[in-house]
Amino acid sequence: MRKKDAEFVISSVFFLLVAFFCSSCGMFQSKTAVLWTDIPEFALYAGAFNTAQDEWTLEVRYMDSPAGELAELINNEVGAFTRGKANYPDLVAGSWLKSSSTSGIFAPLDEEIEKGLINPDSFYKNLLNLGRINNVQCLLPIAFNLPAIVFPKSIERSLQNPFTITLAELRETSEKYIEFDKSERLTKMGFSPLWNDDFLYTMVNLFGANFREDTPLQWDNNALNEALAYGADWIRPDGDEFIFKYFTEPPSQLLLSGRISFAYMESNGFFSLTQEERDALSFRWLNWEDSIPLAEDISYLGICREGRAEEAAYAFVSWFYNEETQQMFLEEANRLHLKERAFGIAGGFSAIRAVTETVYPKYYPGLLGHVPPEDYLASPNILPRIWLGLKERVILPYLYTCIHDDIVNNTEDILRQRILEWYRSSNQRR
Repeated sequence: MRKKDAEFVISSVFFLLVAFFCSSCGMFQSKTAVLWTDIPEFALYAGAFNTAQDEWTLEVRYMDSPAGELAELINNEVGAFTRGKANYPDLVAGSWLKSSSTSGIFAPLDEEIEKGLINPDSFYKNLLNLGRINNVQCLLPIAFNLPAIVFPKSIERSLQNPFTITLAELRETSEKYIEFDKSERLTKMGFSPLWNDDFLYTMVNLFGANFREDTPLQWDNNALNEALAYGADWIRPDGDEFIFKYFTEPPSQLLLSGRISFAYMESNGFFSLTQEERDALSFRWLNWEDSIPLAEDISYLGICREGRAEEAAYAFVSWFYNEETQQMFLEEANRLHLKERAFGIAGGFSAIRAVTETVYPKYYPGLLGHVPPEDYLASPNILPRIWLGLKERVILPYLYTCIHDDIVNNTEDILRQRILEWYRSSNQRR
């Protein structure tokens, strides 16, 4: 090899090694972090972050299922992550991030917690614990919602508890609000489990059905059958005609007109009603043995292990989880009249306890005396990343059919077969 060629090769290798070293220690890191999310509000949060300082930039890319997109990338690449891979984001915000298919993507946050950049004591403890992967904090909770039973304020005094309502009380009280016309046809009803599929799911979980991630799904069948039998015994045989005739209007309007007395909504649904509707309605949290189940779609934020803008990502995380920052979000939503489009922080209660307990009631007066204590909140199980499709296509129709048609025994094989058929027909990976 000629001397000049050798010198060229040596210098090239030297500069490559320098580049690799600098990349490894962050000297060549991008100042623009990319965030994948299915939460529209993060576009506003990114704009506020970019305006608040001029060192870092956050770029938001909206997608229907960030967890699904990540899983596809991992499945399509051998070796999943190498530094600088342009396909991967720096941060991800959304639900279902802790499933087995995506949990290995996220960087540990324990060092940032030790440095004081993240205060673990500021979070609802059970929400924070759900973000631990292999006993290491990798995900931070963003927001959550709770199941509520909504009713006209005129009914409020007839309820036993000013804070919560049980299935038994809901069933008993709703029987008092049934009316018929001269032809003995229903004209008013208190409540039926069949009015809302999400209520059916919440009900069976209150009984302990305990759906959870497995290969692909596991549950406690005895508890599920007990819940199905309870629901089948609750409904009325003439309820279908009532639904067909009157449920052309949203539940809030049926409540206000007196056609029905109770409706199931999650907290984000109730607090996204118009101010006029909320002024005429009240609510109780649905509970079981002093426990209020958290809605399963809790949103989390994680930093990807090998993102290209690590410092920008951590800067955003530190800024986002500041109480003053989140109060600013709520103030801006109030000023711009956005509260009826989206509830609270990222469509739910803030995972920062002080924000939910002390700041939310200032902007949502209906929460005064209704903010649930931390020890009331019951965490959901980890569910597969394809849970939304599985739930919508298989679980909810199954629950409805079993309760409506009184099919409440020996149903486990039926449900497993339906899950298997859905996996095959939709080409899902387990």
